[in-house]
Amino acid sequence: MNWTESDVVVDGVSLHVRRGGNPDGPTVVCAHGFSDDGNCWSRLADRIGDRYEVIAVDARNHGRSDRGAADWEGLAADLAGVVDALALERPTLLGHSLGATTVALVAARRPDLVGRVVLEDPPWRLEQAPLGADELAGVTAWVASLDGRSVDELREMGRRQHPNWPDEEFDSWAPAKLGLGPRSVEHLVPIDWRSVVPAIEAPALLVLGEVELGAIASPEVAHAVSNLHGDVGVVTIEGAGHNIRRERLDAYVDAVAGFLR
Repeated sequence: MNWTESDVVVDGVSLHVRRGGNPDGPTVVCAHGFSDDGNCWSRLADRIGDRYEVIAVDARNHGRSDRGAADWEGLAADLAGVVDALALERPTLLGHSLGATTVALVAARRPDLVGRVVLEDPPWRLEQAPLGADELAGVTAWVASLDGRSVDELREMGRRQHPNWPDEEFDSWAPAKLGLGPRSVEHLVPIDWRSVVPAIEAPALLVLGEVELGAIASPEVAHAVSNLHGDVGVVTIEGAGHNIRRERLDAYVDAVAGFLR
């Protein structure tokens, strides 16, 4: 995907935006997961860019966007502000993990902005316990360990951690780690998703992986979401864990494209 890149300022926060695909098609705005950036949507954009305009936003404390404190409401306000600033007409919002929660909040807080919602393995559990001190310290140490590494070193690290991913995924995954701000760990706070989902008015698609392979949202969470939202579809992609589109892109594209049609 050949992106056109720019920065959008929302309430004093500069957010990096990539834009590509078919400018005459419906718009899909993509919100990435923790430690990624907008370029990590490139393989998906390559697959759907002939039909859709694809816009990928670097979340605060990620990629080329500004650093600084941001709770969930702040991340949602950032993304909503980009939609407003670009004068997009009720685009589809598609989010993975941290991005899925951000997208859900935008849809709940600003239903006027959103046409459809796709949630790729949101980090929602039936019991949303806060991160323990040891777990938080481990994530913080992992982020700090990325400093000073080369892209090639990070690419090799990624291959060891994710041996089932296509090799081209690491062309975006590795550089994204160099854009990860130390305050990004502040975003890893569980959210009361049961209070968010009922406020979503747009049709939604929940894309799940297999918990046994590392997915977070379980079938029980999907059942609860379905009870809270009157217009949600649920698709489980076999053979995928948390990073569904990276591990089973064909099945993922089929599910998302079917929903968008």
